[in-house]
Amino acid sequence: MDVTQEQINALYDAEVKSVDGDRLGPVRQVYLDDETGAPTWITVRTGWFAGREHPVPLEGSEQTEDGIRVSASGPEIREAPTVEEDEHLGQDQLAELVRYYGLAAPTASEGAAEHGASAVHQEAGPSGRVRRHARDAGR
Repeated sequence: MDVTQEQINALYDAEVKSVDGDRLGPVRQVYLDDETGAPTWITVRTGWFAGREHPVPLEGSEQTEDGIRVSASGPEIREAPTVEEDEHLGQDQLAELVRYYGLAAPTASEGAAEHGASAVHQEAGPSGRVRRHARDAGR
């Protein structure tokens, strides 16, 4: 399934809720798989630490009427490793995040998207590398 620029842009500012219903705030950054271009990670800022954001996998997430419900719990996300605002996720950081969230290690042969799923139902990153999406300047 191809993901459109419009679908990716719609992720920004969507309200993120944890699997246990905690409101975590709006999506701050979107990270795309280098191979497929599909969104695989988002960041959310929690607490009062300005400029620090927690990456959250989109694997297992779902769009709701009022935002995105992710498969991680609120405490799990708040304790997750952080990144600076607008920081690229390197391979070492991705490996740490995959271990932290208990995700299956991605391989190049894995499929990019679940058939018939929305733009946020993606694997953790089939190529094992992601790039930060540059938010549409017109938003």
